[in-house]
Amino acid sequence: MTRLFGLSHGSKTHTDWRRLFPSQQEYSRVAKDAADCMREGRVYRADLQMCRLDGKLLWVTVTRKAVGPVGEAQDSVWAAVDITPRKELEVALARASSEREAIFNSALVGISFHGDRRIQWVNDKYEEMTGYSRAELVGGTTHEFFADEQDFELEGRNAWASLSRGGVYVDERRLLRRDGKILWAELAGRCVNLQNPDAGLVWTLLDITERHRAEENIRAALEREKELNELRSRFVSMTSHEFRTPLAAILSAAELLKHYSDRMPARERTEILENIGAVVKRMTNMLDRVLLIGQVETYILEFRPAQTNLLALCHKIVEEVCASRPLTACEIVTHFALNTLTGLYDEKLLRHILENLLSNAIKYSAHGGQVTFALSVQAGRTVFEVRDQGIGIPPEELPHLFEPFHRASNVGDIQGTALGLAIVKKSVELHGGTIDVQSDCGRGTRIVVTL
Repeated sequence: MTRLFGLSHGSKTHTDWRRLFPSQQEYSRVAKDAADCMREGRVYRADLQMCRLDGKLLWVTVTRKAVGPVGEAQDSVWAAVDITPRKELEVALARASSEREAIFNSALVGISFHGDRRIQWVNDKYEEMTGYSRAELVGGTTHEFFADEQDFELEGRNAWASLSRGGVYVDERRLLRRDGKILWAELAGRCVNLQNPDAGLVWTLLDITERHRAEENIRAALEREKELNELRSRFVSMTSHEFRTPLAAILSAAELLKHYSDRMPARERTEILENIGAVVKRMTNMLDRVLLIGQVETYILEFRPAQTNLLALCHKIVEEVCASRPLTACEIVTHFALNTLTGLYDEKLLRHILENLLSNAIKYSAHGGQVTFALSVQAGRTVFEVRDQGIGIPPEELPHLFEPFHRASNVGDIQGTALGLAIVKKSVELHGGTIDVQSDCGRGTRIVVTL
């Protein structure tokens, strides 16, 4: 005892035990606890920080045992064991553990330690990524991160086999957060002891959700580009045919005029010239559509609304469409509910809308029937309706109806550039309107434009 506390052997100084405690408060607390133990017949034992007489601190395990019957004046035997080296190791271990946790918690990846196939510890990033708290995670498994039991079991078997073979496992997985949102993560597992998963595993989670989303967008864009290239090839083929036919007609007419104009009646020459003019106009309209779809795709299509007399415009468009298709077997029926109707519209774009819809209704009604063109006002908005009794549109192709260069599979050899409806859709959107299509194969189509 004298060596432990630096006392002088045989002196009286060691009887003042207060000098061996860091403070009077600590001395009083220990004295009270020891006295309570003696009264109850228990041995007092505690790890205490105490002082040598030279002021140096040390840690000791102190034991006090009463001598004599309980309830009478008792002496006691004290024992003190120096545990300073052990305490220093504990402090160093606690410091190292605190530093390790601080390092792991500052990591940008989720980190977890698993023992006995259960989560023993997670860092802050792991909580943030999964949406679960430590209290919910520790002691449990990763079952909640998987959509179903089969997926969880399969991943577990694959990971265990890889860890047992080489001590590491890496995979990209679709996981579920606590709020139900999808988390794409790169999982990396490593054995604490090489190739012995039972000894403990350290797992890291790297959030790759944005990267995965970007990859999906790139794949979708590439697929879309492939589709557009195919559609453009079809478009080039169709337009080549569309231009070749009128050019052949112009060449034929020019040859006739060149060699036989002096023998032709004036009326026949006039008809040939008029046919040439009509063919040139058709080609010009086709080029206008190509240029217009280019403006649509590059978002430079202009919108210039002005006061427009709708009734007069609709009547004029009907006359022009009928004149452009004099041999049609269709009967165009108009239902214009009002005597007069004006409003702010871009007349050029509105012409594209109505001419395309009426022309398509006639073109795809080769066997005739009635084409209905209605104009009305509903809930303060102007409603245009075009209905035909033609070939209709296959239901699986309705979602692609307004895509440039797309033609329905049932149009056969009916000529067309597959541009009109794409222009219609954009023109309607620029007016702030909507377009609705209802169609049955073989029974016709109904298209309603609301502006």
